[in-house]
Amino acid sequence: MLATAPSAAAPQAVDSVGLYRAVLPSVVTIWARTDWGTGNGSGFFVSSDGLVVTNVHVLEGMSSITVELSNGEKYDNVSVVASDPRRDLAILRVATMDRPYLKLAGLNSVRVGEFVMVIGSPDALRNTGTTGIVSAIRPVEEVNLDRKRAGYRILQTDAAVNPGNSGGPILNQRGEVIAIATYGGPAFENINFGVPAEYAKELLSSPGESRTLAEFNEDVKRFWESQGAEVLPTAWMSVAGPAWLSCCSAGNRILVTRTENRIRLEVKVTAQQASEGIFLVGTLEETGEKYFGEFRLKAYCGISGRIRPKHIWGTFSYPLEITSLNRERIEGREFTVPRLDDLDCKTNSFKKSQEWIGFTLIPDLQQTR
Repeated sequence: MLATAPSAAAPQAVDSVGLYRAVLPSVVTIWARTDWGTGNGSGFFVSSDGLVVTNVHVLEGMSSITVELSNGEKYDNVSVVASDPRRDLAILRVATMDRPYLKLAGLNSVRVGEFVMVIGSPDALRNTGTTGIVSAIRPVEEVNLDRKRAGYRILQTDAAVNPGNSGGPILNQRGEVIAIATYGGPAFENINFGVPAEYAKELLSSPGESRTLAEFNEDVKRFWESQGAEVLPTAWMSVAGPAWLSCCSAGNRILVTRTENRIRLEVKVTAQQASEGIFLVGTLEETGEKYFGEFRLKAYCGISGRIRPKHIWGTFSYPLEITSLNRERIEGREFTVPRLDDLDCKTNSFKKSQEWIGFTLIPDLQQTR
């Protein structure tokens, strides 16, 4: 007689609507500012007296931050009380009391295949929720080729994690945080990662004295220097690249920030352009000896209509690659069109065929800090 395998228990239905509503008041958006512009990340309360977990790379290089609650309340009185640059974790203290907060689950309780929900602010779209499963739990060395980040495990999920989600909670169906969203896979869809919440537990067990952002940045810089990491200048300028770059930026100046295997390029726009929502931002992940990612921009294309004129804007994205990187020079290429006139704002597409166009950046000696 043939043996039959025991039937699997039917999966329990997850009340994703109820879960989202229950945890959302504990999730925050972190608005970060520099002299060059603004960015955002996510975080969440882990205590009623204002402790917030987020990523180090959300804060690194920033001059000031504001924490915004899901209901729109904002807090500027924020300090850093603990950080772990290797695992990309930071603990903030926000000047607030009686906050709802989330519980952290241990990694031993996490099962591959279980339901997860990610909540955060991708692309500054606050209070965004996505769902998926735990895809794997693996050594970080399998994901990150940088050996300075070796020695811990990382959670993989197919739930969407995009720029702006960093620092937000990855939750199980009970509303417990099992990981902190940290980055998405650069070359494939549905491969995203989070740092297990139990590492945040370790940080919370021994918080230090409150530090300003400036002190935090110096501590992070010293840490990576002690690990033998090359610290890049912050401010750069373009000396070669697409001709339309000078149309959309303030003097071709670019802010470059690196958190080990991750690079962010932000083209400085004028104050007027920033007020109109124009941005030019590239995010890249290390893949072998190169960095690969995406460049996104919002451009102003003109005015349509005579009786009731309407401003036309377009949002575009295309692949971006850095092939050479050191303190004196950054070289790469982008798969785009050479001129602003080649962008079709009505369809958010390109009028001409895209091509690989090289770019070169050198340090801006007048601006580098």
